[in-house]
Amino acid sequence: MSLHDSADAGFTTSLDSLSMKKGFDIDPLVTSEVLRKLLANHGQLATPTSLTLNNLEMVFARSVALGFTLWQHMAALERLSGLTEWTAKNQEHLRLLKNGSRLCGLATTHLGSARGPAFKPEFKPDEFVLTGRTNWVTGGTFFDDLILGFENEAEVFFVLTPFPRAENARFEVSDLHSLGSSATGTLELDRFRVPKNLLISSREKAGVGGPRMTSLRLPELGVAKGIIKRIAAIADSRPDKQFLREGINQLNRRLAEIEKIRNSSAPAPTFQAHSLIRDAAHIFVIAEGSSSMNANSASSRLLLETSLFDVVLQSPEVLAEKVYFGESIVASNH
Repeated sequence: MSLHDSADAGFTTSLDSLSMKKGFDIDPLVTSEVLRKLLANHGQLATPTSLTLNNLEMVFARSVALGFTLWQHMAALERLSGLTEWTAKNQEHLRLLKNGSRLCGLATTHLGSARGPAFKPEFKPDEFVLTGRTNWVTGGTFFDDLILGFENEAEVFFVLTPFPRAENARFEVSDLHSLGSSATGTLELDRFRVPKNLLISSREKAGVGGPRMTSLRLPELGVAKGIIKRIAAIADSRPDKQFLREGINQLNRRLAEIEKIRNSSAPAPTFQAHSLIRDAAHIFVIAEGSSSMNANSASSRLLLETSLFDVVLQSPEVLAEKVYFGESIVASNH
């Protein structure tokens, strides 16, 4: 067994143990505890994201909510680790984030929204004063830090701030049912003051485009892998097992092709990955049979959870592909 395989086996053992905790995938406090323990026991201080993409896939395979929450922290770590000046001055803060002593989220998906800026900034000599509201901020009840983005007509700014918890910073957890353990909700700021020394980066809006480079490419493929394992676990007990086995084979073939593209320099095959997740979830419904109609069944819950990938984790281009079933908008208009 290689060192890599050994490390993955140790991570899997820890995840198996932690997933047995009462409140796992239900209670945000348990989510916080699980994330901190995984980072403390398996994080690598020399690695920009502390844990690996493979680790993140394993978590997604076990729980969509837990994977989504860990993804926020690892993406924040990757951003911070790429800021040479910030890391040189904040080694201790970075160490605490990598070992799970502190957890960090992101409030950046609202940037560039067609609805206009989520936060209206006032620029004071020593601080930014922010007013506004944004949805889909994760970890609002347990994240320690937040990378918060805001913009004016010409620039985009990013600050690393303690998670806003004050009279003029209201966080309201959304009723997301099966994703409730992620503590995702709405953040509303009313003249919230952020010292300018918390600014970590800024950039001009003009001339900046394309997806942000990241080592965390399509970790949600772990969801598809987890569903395929669940189908395989019950397929042989079903009278239609022959069809289910062939379905598993087809899903695995598609998965292998998507992973091949993901691991190349080609653009991430997001549409294909999300289609695979959706199709795997539907086959899981078939495998569970009539019990899938139960609101608390594993397959019905997964159908709700995987809708996450059709709501927030996609570019406008991928959204268009989904709406037009993989065809381009130009092609569909002829």
